[in-house]
Amino acid sequence: MPGDMTEMAGESVPEAAPKQAGKTRLLTFTDLDRRTRAAQHAREVRNAIVADLGGEDRLSTLELLQAENAAVDAAVLRDMQCRWLKGEPVPVSEMATIENTFNRTAAAVGTKRRTRDITPLREQLLEQMRTDAPQRTEAETAA
Repeated sequence: MPGDMTEMAGESVPEAAPKQAGKTRLLTFTDLDRRTRAAQHAREVRNAIVADLGGEDRLSTLELLQAENAAVDAAVLRDMQCRWLKGEPVPVSEMATIENTFNRTAAAVGTKRRTRDITPLREQLLEQMRTDAPQRTEAETAA
């Protein structure tokens, strides 16, 4: 039956890609060519999302992955929207699918900014001020 369906559609079944020797290397965000606008946009969006969520050190692994997924979805969606606005043919149903995917990912990540705990930084600054205070008064009296 599958052979009959191929003939009816007038298309041939694509052949399987030849197997590569060795291990498959999966790419990550760090493998992106940072010179391309798409990669730059994706990295900027990812970094902005991570900052909005309180910083990389405050996020779980899944939250970091969601931030990267949302960033890639945003980059692809931006590309499709710009092409459509330029009058280029864009499959609107695919664009809608990507937008829905982005919206679901963004909802899972959350749209509210999370405050970053700066208590340790505050304590470090106060301690530095305490240790610097005697030095300043000595310098002021010498002048």
